[in-house]
Amino acid sequence: MFKCCMCKMFKDGEPEMKNGLGVFCKDCKDKMKTKTSEGIKGYKMKNDGYCLWCGEKIEDTDLKKESGDNHVCCSCNRHRDWLLRCIRHTNRVIRYVTRVEEKEKPERKAREKIRESREINADQVEEKPLPEQEARLNRIELMLNKLIGKLGDI
Repeated sequence: MFKCCMCKMFKDGEPEMKNGLGVFCKDCKDKMKTKTSEGIKGYKMKNDGYCLWCGEKIEDTDLKKESGDNHVCCSCNRHRDWLLRCIRHTNRVIRYVTRVEEKEKPERKAREKIRESREINADQVEEKPLPEQEARLNRIELMLNKLIGKLGDI
């Protein structure tokens, strides 16, 4: 019997997941897994071509060397096992990360604003029509002007 840290209910049997934060039942583990996967999907779409963990641009040479994931650089992938061992052993790593995140929050927000402004500027670049499209548009404008002129004569 154990008490789930997330839903605070007592459950029979073995917990589905244990870590430095406590023990979790199957339902809560599934909820965490779906939230994490949805967040990662959204993050992957926004930051395609950049490492999900460190934010560095992923070079073509880094892709799929050691990991099957195109969204994590080789350096972060190498250190993943070490980090997981640390987290499973103690929750000090989580407390440290939380403390550093709070301290660096303004810097992260500034970087995100810069990245968003770059994306907005890239979206604002007008696409010039191809020469054949431009010629067709000119012909249509001439026809419309002739029709408007004929309607004005009536």
